[in-house]
Amino acid sequence: MKTVLIVEDDFSVREYLKNAIPWEENGYHVIGEADNGIKALALLEQECPDIMITDIQMPRMNGVELISKMKEAGYPTKIVVLSFYDDFEYVRDAMKFGAVDYVLKHQLSEDKILKTLNEIHEDVSGNSVEEVRKENQLMKRRLQRNLNAIKRRIFQKLAVNEENAIQETGNDLEQFGISNQEITFLVGNIRLMNDRIGAFLIEEGRYDIELLEFSVSNIIEEVMQAEGHGIVCVENSLNYKVFFACDGLERELSTEKKGYNTLNKALEKLDEYLGIQAAAGMSKAQCDLKNTKKAVEQAELALENMFYKGYGNVYLCTGTVFSQDSDYIYTEASGFYEMLKHGQEISKIMERLLEHAREERLHPQLFRKAEDYILAVLLSILGGLEKSYGEKTDTGYDLHTGSATYSECREKLVNSARWIEEYLDRHQRETYEREEVNSAIRYIRQHYEGNITLEEISRHVNLSRVYFSQMFKAETGMSFTDYLIHYRIKEAQKLLRNTDLRMYEIASRVGIPDQHYFNRLFKNITGVTPAKYKESCITRKES
Repeated sequence: MKTVLIVEDDFSVREYLKNAIPWEENGYHVIGEADNGIKALALLEQECPDIMITDIQMPRMNGVELISKMKEAGYPTKIVVLSFYDDFEYVRDAMKFGAVDYVLKHQLSEDKILKTLNEIHEDVSGNSVEEVRKENQLMKRRLQRNLNAIKRRIFQKLAVNEENAIQETGNDLEQFGISNQEITFLVGNIRLMNDRIGAFLIEEGRYDIELLEFSVSNIIEEVMQAEGHGIVCVENSLNYKVFFACDGLERELSTEKKGYNTLNKALEKLDEYLGIQAAAGMSKAQCDLKNTKKAVEQAELALENMFYKGYGNVYLCTGTVFSQDSDYIYTEASGFYEMLKHGQEISKIMERLLEHAREERLHPQLFRKAEDYILAVLLSILGGLEKSYGEKTDTGYDLHTGSATYSECREKLVNSARWIEEYLDRHQRETYEREEVNSAIRYIRQHYEGNITLEEISRHVNLSRVYFSQMFKAETGMSFTDYLIHYRIKEAQKLLRNTDLRMYEIASRVGIPDQHYFNRLFKNITGVTPAKYKESCITRKES
């Protein structure tokens, strides 16, 4: 069982650590407590614990001094530091003197403490160069993880946009080598295409996300150091916020040029070293920290361009304008089921709908919401088809999750719509008992534009003309000729709805080259002339 010493001057925190955590159940035993560094050293002389959890700021001897003296004395105890955001300089010194990890007090919990201690014991320990290298790397990763909490706090303070918060943030930035006086800065947003990268695979289905975040942050920060100063804040494994600054006021143009080059270089290095594609959004340059909130919003808006234009680019907020009108998508999508029932090709309607959204530059957030609605409609249609035909369906796409980019969305929605059409068509073709009839119908669907005769199709199914004609009518309730005419008119309706072809062109395409005969047949079956039908379709679209 591992032994633990608690060093904390705040009585309530010390009591929490002692009593709120089930030490014994998790393989740990608390051997003592102290409220300052001097008392802790006295306890260390009596019994050397495996782990010491210590506060940073304490009376008489603080945590950094305590850790320094322990290092001098050669104690092998692993040290975890407790701190606040503002203790950054102390924490940095504590890590230099040998602390292996630290926990921010606002994050203090049973799970957090036990997770930290368990990670310590999973570390590699030994004397070989490789083992030391691995242990140092783990320590760096822990430091990076906790520093990120401080960086995130910096952005949170700036977002408040209040005088006190801005002043505090300026002091925080100085800890990272960024002067809060006379700087020109900008904000960047970097988004990875995928965090499921083979290089970070631990085992099947599990990835080392902490190592990914550590690696990505390091690459971006190294690139920034070549051009100016900056910090990288990890929002999650896919998203990283960048604060980039150059010395001197009113250097907007040069800062934006350096910032653009830096972000581009970061994207190149992420691809080169990690095999990760990413995109970045960049704000305009600012000279007052009070404008950081505006810069963050600009970078976020600029990054939205990635939805239409893809990864691998840095997008500027200048000229970024999106449409807010998504009603037309909901209106069209809500009618997909009825369109399908009436033989319309919803895949082509989907293509036009998505293309219109792209041309109008619908805001990506609204586009994603509209995509979710369309997916729900398609899933509902699929559910109805499964119930009707008793066969499970699979379009080959995940219809429960939205898309990262426009091209991905277009491929998924259009191909899924085509699959639904083919599924429905296949089942409608195969609804008759006699396979000869199903075969004849398939032949009609494939050759209706030509001059199909009863003689020709009888030969196709290897039956006599008379016998086939009788069997076809018994199965379908229509003569072969009537069925062919109805199918041709149905295809003509699709062309009238979805194209701008002239009437004689439509008549010819459906196998009725005589336009006057086509008009008469169309009215007999639908009740209106082709021209009236076309007009009603246009009116419905406009309304």
